[in-house]
Amino acid sequence: TGVLGVWYSCVEYLGLTNLFAIAAEQPELVDYMCQLNLERNIERIHCAAIVGGDAIYIDDATATSDMISVKHFERFSLPYVQEMVREIHRLGHKAILIYFGGVADRLDQIASIGADGLQMEATMKGYVNDVGETAERIGQRVTLFGNVDPVGVLQKASDVELETEMRRQAEAGRRGRGFIMSTGSPITPMTPLSRVRRFLELGCMLR
Repeated sequence: TGVLGVWYSCVEYLGLTNLFAIAAEQPELVDYMCQLNLERNIERIHCAAIVGGDAIYIDDATATSDMISVKHFERFSLPYVQEMVREIHRLGHKAILIYFGGVADRLDQIASIGADGLQMEATMKGYVNDVGETAERIGQRVTLFGNVDPVGVLQKASDVELETEMRRQAEAGRRGRGFIMSTGSPITPMTPLSRVRRFLELGCMLR
């Protein structure tokens, strides 16, 4: 289990459109709300640690290049995620960061957080999240999850194309600290079970 990032959690109180406007016009209010959301998330992290498991995720929703600037990321997301990761580690768990959006322009900041794993969305919606480039830039700082496109590749591509993409990502991932084969977003209901099985088989074969 895990928590939502404090920046996105402000949406519960302000609404999404209002949040972006207020971040520009009244940033101190957003700072205050992020701090309160952090306190709540720390308690949720404590609950997650009690339940058990090995890792706790932080889904830093909308803190990506397609949503906010690097400057706002560094103000409204980065320090709070660092604090949550420290608490997760203090409790003896691994911390996994999830970004459904573009991260290429803030990879160095994300890698500096000290998390154990990084999951990023597949390339779509106008940005590029390339596993090879990401592995080169983050190096040995964090273990990288794959981001196989669940629609264009897993659901719709041929078996040969699926294997080719998975091999490409596995080879790129070997240049980093570690690599876990994964899709970049949830598998769709339209994906045949046979393709899911093939994905798992290839993942084992490419270890």
